[in-house]
Amino acid sequence: MWDNSFLMDALSGIEERFEDIDHSLHICNAYDLFSDAFSDSMESKIYELSRYDKYDGVIIACNTVGNKGGIVKALELLRKKGVPSVNLGSRVDGDAYVNVDYRKSIYGITEHLIKEHGCRRINYIGGTKTTLGSQMRLKGFIDCLEDNGFEVEKDRILQLNYNYEDGLEAYEIFKRRGLHLPDAVVCANDNTALGYCDAAGADGFYAPKDFAITGFDGITEAREYDPSITTVNPDWESMGFTGADILLKLMAGEPVETDYYSPGRLLQNKSCGCPNALEDSRISALAKLNRSRRRRQIDANLKYMFQNLSRAKDAEDMLKKFTFIDNSLKMPLFALCINDNLLEGRKIAPDDGFGQSMKVLSKSGIGSSTLKEGIVPECLKGYFDKNILMFSPLYFNDIVFGYSIMQYSDGMLDFVKNGVFFTLVSNSLERMRLKLIIDKNNF
Repeated sequence: MWDNSFLMDALSGIEERFEDIDHSLHICNAYDLFSDAFSDSMESKIYELSRYDKYDGVIIACNTVGNKGGIVKALELLRKKGVPSVNLGSRVDGDAYVNVDYRKSIYGITEHLIKEHGCRRINYIGGTKTTLGSQMRLKGFIDCLEDNGFEVEKDRILQLNYNYEDGLEAYEIFKRRGLHLPDAVVCANDNTALGYCDAAGADGFYAPKDFAITGFDGITEAREYDPSITTVNPDWESMGFTGADILLKLMAGEPVETDYYSPGRLLQNKSCGCPNALEDSRISALAKLNRSRRRRQIDANLKYMFQNLSRAKDAEDMLKKFTFIDNSLKMPLFALCINDNLLEGRKIAPDDGFGQSMKVLSKSGIGSSTLKEGIVPECLKGYFDKNILMFSPLYFNDIVFGYSIMQYSDGMLDFVKNGVFFTLVSNSLERMRLKLIIDKNNF
């Protein structure tokens, strides 16, 4: 997922390992990863667009995928083509695997609460039940309680997801149970810890005065929060570097071990009550203010983009508006591959997928492509001037319009945060599709 710190840090590690090697890196991404129906959705077909026999190796960053169906299908295709692969963040039988030691990390942070802060009544908020990372986090928590002679109370354990909203929900659930103010709350990631703190704050309760709380991931928002969140830095960058190194060995035919684990590092901050917290509150407040200002500017830019794109009448008009927007916002270099049926005002069925025949919209103009050409259309050869390209599906409800290709750049994250950019483009395409249908039928 584009807004996932795991992906961006792992990408930095991958690039560092490949730095002195002539290479191209293609990254495929989707959003609805936690849905049970994801592996059967048209959105997941973004993973099947690539012609795997054209790649020397594949790294699959599948730590956030709840349903493994799509990953298994991709691996089957890779094995048939004889293409080596490495998994980051989740184990799939038969493949090399790199991950953080979730069990050891959560065990350590729970033991820190018990031995350093004297916590006895401890709640746990975990992620989705189906991922290995979630399972190992929970095991670390339970093992620590049992090893320290504490009873495991099921009512104090929740498994929701990894979003800020899940932290809000967890507080309300524990509140209904009368368990919302324990000695400590161990969260499976920083987002849920932030949500829990905000929900408790709305009731007048604050960490660490009323309860201690910890997270996992070491994200910037948790570091800049007041109180700064005690967490674990899993070192995703090291994982990316290690995964790339293993892949190079597999590509060279060298033997490798199956499992590699990266140790996490405890970051003692204010939320658990540590006197040696890492953060300077004045620096934290200033950084938070600057990030808030930047976020507001980005939101304004995206709103401006949608206001223009939503008025597009056809492909030529949309291309003109993109050019106008780019001159104002300095967007990353990108292209859109759109199902011909949309641009011709024809009906698109949910099972049509990306379409065998597509139009390609870029700064160079409008070209044509077929899926047989591969994920990068022939008409775009030489268009991108960097070797890292990111692909994401464009869809509205259950209809897939096509996909976008965006060149990696420092400013790219401003546009892809939380998938807002792709959602706005998709909504604009849906409006244009309806306009074309109306015009074609003379309504």
